[in-house]
Amino acid sequence: MNWIQRKIYLYNVTFGLYMLEWWERYLFNILVIVLFWFIFHNGSRSASEFYRIICHQKQMLQLFQATSSQNSPSLEKPHMPEDRGVQCVFVGSI
Repeated sequence: MNWIQRKIYLYNVTFGLYMLEWWERYLFNILVIVLFWFIFHNGSRSASEFYRIICHQKQMLQLFQATSSQNSPSLEKPHMPEDRGVQCVFVGSI
């Protein structure tokens, strides 16, 4: 038995698939594949949203540093959202 056959055997024994009919095994495997697809799809959407928020915050911080480094006496330093305790909220479609 090679490595792949052992892993398939372990999967069948762990989830009790060896006692099912062939069509029940295929149905179970399709449901597992769909479940993993949902997990990976929504995980990638959340990761991209998180990355976009972090990049936006970095751009705002660079803009703030550029405007505050001019040392203009007539302008006060603007407050950053982090100073007021504002938290980022993930917004996504349902």
